[in-house]
Amino acid sequence: TSLAAHAKALVVSVEYRLVPEHPVTAAYDDAWTALRWAASSADPWLLYHADARRIFIAGDGTGGDIAYRTAVRASRDGEDIDIEGLLLIHPYFWEPDWPPSENAAHGGGFLTTSQVAATASLPCRRALVAVANKQGAVREPGRRSAARMRGCWWRGEVTIVELNGEDHALHLYMPAS
Repeated sequence: TSLAAHAKALVVSVEYRLVPEHPVTAAYDDAWTALRWAASSADPWLLYHADARRIFIAGDGTGGDIAYRTAVRASRDGEDIDIEGLLLIHPYFWEPDWPPSENAAHGGGFLTTSQVAATASLPCRRALVAVANKQGAVREPGRRSAARMRGCWWRGEVTIVELNGEDHALHLYMPAS
């Protein structure tokens, strides 16, 4: 809340449906619905207080995968959605059709070949990938994903921030970090 106030940003936090009560894809659909709502400016309060031309999509951990796939979906289905940037904090990418054990077996955690192909169509101009230096399990997939984003045909700018000496959840426990 303090960061949003300082940045003069309006933040929409999506309460997406979780497994096992719902199928894995429900979270992705909920994120897409929230983005469509925010970009539509249908709500008069949003129309007055928000700038739909400066949308950022963010996600932490597996939420980074949800954010990434929501941006990719906007490239296909959201011709009226203008996304300024994508913020991936300790992203962990996976294939929703695979159970968690299969994701681990296939080396999940970074952008797969099919996901990289979709990156070329991202409708945003820039992406920031933040990884904690102390947490190799999330640092390496984040680094590999940023490298793969740079290596595809996408014209956007990718910045990677490595938070030296920090653990995975530093932004939750030390927001001023």
